[in-house]
Amino acid sequence: MTGGEAAHNRTVYTNSAGVYSANVVADTYSMTASAFGFESQTVADVVVGEDATVTQDFTLLELPNTVVKGTVTDAGIEGGDFHGYPPCMPKLPSQ
Repeated sequence: MTGGEAAHNRTVYTNSAGVYSANVVADTYSMTASAFGFESQTVADVVVGEDATVTQDFTLLELPNTVVKGTVTDAGIEGGDFHGYPPCMPKLPSQ
């Protein structure tokens, strides 16, 4: 929520059902809802009057998705005998 003054700005999170609530001062707000895998939605000029309760609902559209996969490794430790990822144990001297 972005208000007319920086002191009025808020970041609000929903519960698992998508419900949110925030106590704010009277102002005109721009509100943006976002979630991973969905297109963000912004509603401008949401007017919150003194002692008022305002409801602003959002419907986010799902973005197309696909699977990305691969392997992450590092280049090892310079001068070392083993790599840091994936984790592996250094070779122990033979007895």
